[in-house]
Amino acid sequence: MRLGVLLLLLLPLSFAAGEYAIVPVAAMFTVFIIALSHMLSQPLHNPQLEAWAKNEWKELIIAALTVGLVYSAVSIYGNTILGLTTGYPDSTSLMSGVETSFTGFQSSLMNDYADTIRVAQRLGMLTSYSYSMSGGFIMYFAQVNGPYVGISGLMQSLSVLASNISTGILVYEAMILFMHFLFNVSIQAILPIGFALRFIPFTRKIGGTLLGLAIAGIFAYPFAMALTAGIHDNVNVQHSLITADDLEKLSLHLPSFLTSLCTNDFIRIFTSLSEWGWWAIICSVFCLSHLAAYWACFAPIVGTCWVGISYNFYQATQMALMLASSSAMVAASQGMQNAIGANAGVIHDIVMNHLIIPVSSASALPTMEAVFVGGITILVARSLSGALGGELAIAGLERLI
Repeated sequence: MRLGVLLLLLLPLSFAAGEYAIVPVAAMFTVFIIALSHMLSQPLHNPQLEAWAKNEWKELIIAALTVGLVYSAVSIYGNTILGLTTGYPDSTSLMSGVETSFTGFQSSLMNDYADTIRVAQRLGMLTSYSYSMSGGFIMYFAQVNGPYVGISGLMQSLSVLASNISTGILVYEAMILFMHFLFNVSIQAILPIGFALRFIPFTRKIGGTLLGLAIAGIFAYPFAMALTAGIHDNVNVQHSLITADDLEKLSLHLPSFLTSLCTNDFIRIFTSLSEWGWWAIICSVFCLSHLAAYWACFAPIVGTCWVGISYNFYQATQMALMLASSSAMVAASQGMQNAIGANAGVIHDIVMNHLIIPVSSASALPTMEAVFVGGITILVARSLSGALGGELAIAGLERLI
């Protein structure tokens, strides 16, 4: 029996390099504890201690066999198992292939996000646009209208949709990063620590749990990611159906006159001046020819320059600009509805059927796929942990994944 133990202990000696150097140290420490206990049980006449030592010799053999099988599966048969279960020849190809697939899923969601922002921008302009027309003398009348205010409710839906898409993009990025992190940490840290703790009698259960977690990180999580990528590719996942023609229907085309009025710097500055600005410009020039009565002519707002023709010119110009711009915007709105047919109902159908409905389904997939991958990993980790003598309930792992 002792010869068998010594032969089995030769297996962990192959770990005496790098991060796995802790394994033979733990094995030798366990041999020392068991041997010391067996030796002391004779002079102390303690049959319980002797029985414990004999039982631990058996447990040591089981631990050595377990460590050897797990190490062989990881180091020797790892690529073969990955190839059979995922279709990739080795772990490097698996990581690269899965990352490429999920990066493509991210790119599709980013395109959806870009279309959502474009549509939201155009809807924001349409729903906030309104015009007013007024006229009369002594008795004034006015018409105020916002033809697309009724579809402003879609703005909130677009905001929620953009938030869901952002969450989906982050979920995919987290899944990719966690795959690399769990795989590398499992091989470089969790696995050797689990081997070491599996030998020591007092930490054998923790060691089994860590081995189950490590195997799940090396095999189960990448396998689940590859399986999810394959399912995703075979499911008809719809994304944004917004076309250039749709964006054209969501755009309000203003006439060149109104565009110049809004974009020409000189016109914008001149028309934005108040009565004081017009008074300062007009009366400064006009009253220079009336030096004898300069102040009576130039007096702010009450001088003869402003009270007469200048003020009437100011009022007429402002009224003309307002009527011209209002008429142009009304014409643009009517032209949009008549020429393109983009009334409120058409706009609602475009946004709902071409963007919100298909993209909502696509933005919900990342969370569902993350739950699917996490569920497979947890199931494998718990099963392996129980089979290797560890804990069956791994609450911390479940919260982590």
